Amino acid sequence: MLATPYEEIIETSEGPAFVNVIGKGPPVFIVHGGPGFDHSYLLNSLFFLSAKRTLIFYDQPGCGKTPTQSGGLTLSKTAKHFCAVVKTMAPEDKYGLIAHSWGALVAVSAFAEEMSVRLSPFTEGLLINPVPVTNEAYEKCVVKLLSRIPAEIMKQAESIMDAGGNGESIMDLLLPFYGAHTNSLPGFSMPFRYDTYFGINGALDVFDFKEQLSAFAKLTLVRGSEDFTTPDLIGEMVGAVSKTHTMDGVGHFPFLENEQEFKRLALDIFS
Repeated sequence: MLATPYEEIIETSEGPAFVNVIGKGPPVFIVHGGPGFDHSYLLNSLFFLSAKRTLIFYDQPGCGKTPTQSGGLTLSKTAKHFCAVVKTMAPEDKYGLIAHSWGALVAVSAFAEEMSVRLSPFTEGLLINPVPVTNEAYEKCVVKLLSRIPAEIMKQAESIMDAGGNGESIMDLLLPFYGAHTNSLPGFSMPFRYDTYFGINGALDVFDFKEQLSAFAKLTLVRGSEDFTTPDLIGEMVGAVSKTHTMDGVGHFPFLENEQEFKRLALDIFS
């Protein structure tokens, strides 16, 4: 592994990727949510694990400092890109995983892709409020999220997009509705590329990755009891992981909404 801290755009077999590496010990890859977010919103919340693991944060294509791939954005390309980052940064094939939301779908879909090199299963890790792994359930999940957001807030967000405003301003409006309560994420902001979001969602075909869920057998699934990714939509994933932990009164960002409980759980896994 590289000496840390280390941040740079690296070249992989699937194109460039911005990586931010901190810590010491066995490698753990951090797959951020989205589509359209970048790794930065997870950096401070997971920093405490850097005393025990080498944390490899990276930006997915079209997110943060990683350029958009030629030919447009798709889930398949994003999954192949993740695989290439893993193979470039941890060629020994022993690594952990922390995936939040959309990141879990990116990770599991990598095992459905035909690639020149195959990923070995993760050795340990966390799935944090993962989105569903079937197209039908994923669409229902998006509807559940959108139903939380008042019409006047959506109109404000659309006005910002129409005026060419930045995605962070849009997320400042929308993020309160990701939490268990509208005041559960005070002062939290995050980058957002809405062109990436609409590009990937617009290219999603029918998918079903239930057969790939065996890759998650050693992982713990953490979910907020008030999240929009409800148990009925992620039931197959709940059955595939080693353990499920529900955090009461928490929404989509448990590492922010109940920081102490999340830290205790994560330190138990990455002991």
